[in-house]
Amino acid sequence: MLSFMVVAVWQEFDASAANVQHEASAVSDLYHLAPALPEPVRAKLQTAIRSYVRIVIDREWRLMRTGQRSMQARALSLSIFGIVAGYEPKTATQAALQQEAFGLIKTFSDYRRSRIFDNQESIPGALWITMIFIGAMTIASSYFFEVRNFRAHLLMTLALAAVIGAIFVLIVEFDLPFRGDVSVPPTAFVHALGDMTPPGPTK
Repeated sequence: MLSFMVVAVWQEFDASAANVQHEASAVSDLYHLAPALPEPVRAKLQTAIRSYVRIVIDREWRLMRTGQRSMQARALSLSIFGIVAGYEPKTATQAALQQEAFGLIKTFSDYRRSRIFDNQESIPGALWITMIFIGAMTIASSYFFEVRNFRAHLLMTLALAAVIGAIFVLIVEFDLPFRGDVSVPPTAFVHALGDMTPPGPTK
């Protein structure tokens, strides 16, 4: 059961990392779609997107380590939707681009909600109690195996306890993917921001 829990929390951790990648990709795609829109919509949209990504990297990621989220990032995500919704296309091509932009906004908003949700949901207390009980019973059962050498028996018990302890450490580290020493980094957003930053003047 403990090994199964390690696999389960690792899969959730990996899925959370994938969600971050999808969110950052959708935001980046929306940014690169903006140049096809006329001014001033293009400038407003790209500015709002860059601000959103910076807030996520600089503030929200730190807040998520304590189970919180950035209300400023949420406001910017709504602002991005408002900019696209307030745009009135004049041609069929512009209307199609607006619909594509709405699709990307929906995508990154959905993955943002998944990211926030993943940082709130953890293993239920009843399951923790069950796993601790199983671990304790497994260690206690080692005393039913006859080992004539007391020192060897003690080493066997300590080794078993160390393995179970290591499994618990893995479960704790992977349980909440945006907290602890082992957490999902904002690398996808950092790369996205790098693609959004205009190049400096050529020397």
